[in-house]
Amino acid sequence: MKAARTPQATQGGFTLIETLIAMTLFSIGVLTLAQVQFAATRSSTSSKRTSTASALASDRLEEIVFGPSFTAITDVNFPDEDYGDVSHGDDRYKNFKRTVAVADSINIAGTICMKSVTVTVAWEASNGERTVELQSRVARF
Repeated sequence: MKAARTPQATQGGFTLIETLIAMTLFSIGVLTLAQVQFAATRSSTSSKRTSTASALASDRLEEIVFGPSFTAITDVNFPDEDYGDVSHGDDRYKNFKRTVAVADSINIAGTICMKSVTVTVAWEASNGERTVELQSRVARF
């Protein structure tokens, strides 16, 4: 009678190839999450700057439209503001510049009856200069 062979106990664990595949998949996942985080941060910064530019344009437009008089609405009275000059040099707005354009509409009698006001706020972004533009019309009655 022959003695039955007992199977040798195999050691449990992972092979080198299994470990390398797992590490590769984990690395791909981490890199993907890092890219998503970077894109979300960039989008958040862009949204914040767009919102700030819209507020700056709206403030200037209200200042012009509700200013002292209809005749005071001119390019001369509302000069362009370069980078660092917006809102009287407020450090929060040093990355923005603001321009105002006023166009007069003349009626049949030859008098100015309406003004078209355009306020543009620009800032430098990673993909070039971005702008926000607001327009309004002011009529004389």
